[in-house]
Amino acid sequence: MRSAIVRTAVVRTAVLLLSFGVVAAACGGDSSTETSDTSVSTDGDSRRSSGGAGTDGTTSPPVVGSSSIDGPVGQTPASVLPPPSVDAADTDDPTDEGDSTDPGAVSLDRSDGIELLFDDGSLGPATLGSTIEEVEEALGPAFTVSPEETIRTGFPSGYSISSEGEVMFWAVEEDGILTLFMTNNPRVGLDSGLRPKLPLDEAIRLHGDPVLTLGEESREFAEFPDGTGDGSVSVLVAIGEFGGPVGVYPEQSESSEAESFELEGANIKELWFR
Repeated sequence: MRSAIVRTAVVRTAVLLLSFGVVAAACGGDSSTETSDTSVSTDGDSRRSSGGAGTDGTTSPPVVGSSSIDGPVGQTPASVLPPPSVDAADTDDPTDEGDSTDPGAVSLDRSDGIELLFDDGSLGPATLGSTIEEVEEALGPAFTVSPEETIRTGFPSGYSISSEGEVMFWAVEEDGILTLFMTNNPRVGLDSGLRPKLPLDEAIRLHGDPVLTLGEESREFAEFPDGTGDGSVSVLVAIGEFGGPVGVYPEQSESSEAESFELEGANIKELWFR
């Protein structure tokens, strides 16, 4: 009877010990599994923080300040630093191509609009001392040469030279040679800008205050202090187209010099080239 009781106690003790072992084993497995899960989660987070693949196989961008980016943790790398500030004074303006006050770049030629310039005995391609045939050939087909019985009072016959139906100048002929060109056309003039119909006050700005004298047929001639009007170029002035006189003369005689002159309405009437 006692033996049976002892055996029964031993069996129960073994069962309890076995049950405890099973429970302990089960608890140990759960702990291992939890630890493994934690490890995987930690590794996955670590990989995501370094820009690698996560547990789901996706790739995440690097996190600024991560230890996986070059440089200590928390320090912003040079590749993501904002650009340095630039002093406006050191910035070159791409539109600044030089000094805008360069006269060669902005100035308007004073002879603009003058198609035939007189220089050194020639009016464009027409040269004094030539025959009319030579001048006609030099001018070309754009110009029309027509004989004229009278050019001006006191002058012999000559020729008118026209372009596009407009008389550009007249040529006076003596003994078969052209000795004088005369024009009242503003498309003809000097490289200074002096031309017929130019207001006298503008001519003064170009050449200075003139001396006015009376010539034949009460024509008024202007001589400027720079020599213009004295020599190869004669400058005739008038009030309007045919009015006058511009000057105030002590007497109305040839070669009389004006004591003063009137600017209002005064202009360059004609230019003569010798």
